[in-house]
Amino acid sequence: MIGRVDYMAMARNSVREHMVREIRDGDVIEYFKKKSWTIVDVSAETLELITSDSPAVINCGHSKSPVHMLTLALNPSKLFLMQPAAETIDEETLKAIVVCHNLSLLESDGQFLYSRSRLEDGPIIKLRTAAELYFGRSTETHHSPPEQSGD
Repeated sequence: MIGRVDYMAMARNSVREHMVREIRDGDVIEYFKKKSWTIVDVSAETLELITSDSPAVINCGHSKSPVHMLTLALNPSKLFLMQPAAETIDEETLKAIVVCHNLSLLESDGQFLYSRSRLEDGPIIKLRTAAELYFGRSTETHHSPPEQSGD
């Protein structure tokens, strides 16, 4: 018996197969091994990191290839940063990369945005306004109603 063909599943499997081939490619591995890998702690800053269902930001969202820099929020205060090993980044540039990471997630392919706390507009960066603009809806969080006790 022939069933229906799930073309979306076929496409996802094709993408996964390509990703596995790239991960196993010695040239790709060497390329990433030559990069500097750093965990940036932003807990002292007033800005929290956000993430999405498409969490990696490549080249601050400008182009996907070649990969010069990659950022990934590990939690609200820790950012994984991969960059060329020869480059030194000062504190001001790191702050700009954090802001760039958050704003680039808004323009990414993700459908969902995740934040530990309510997004707020700051005096310079209007993150809440930007999120509402890109996602086309309010960023108000929805919480489940409290459970009723059986008393």
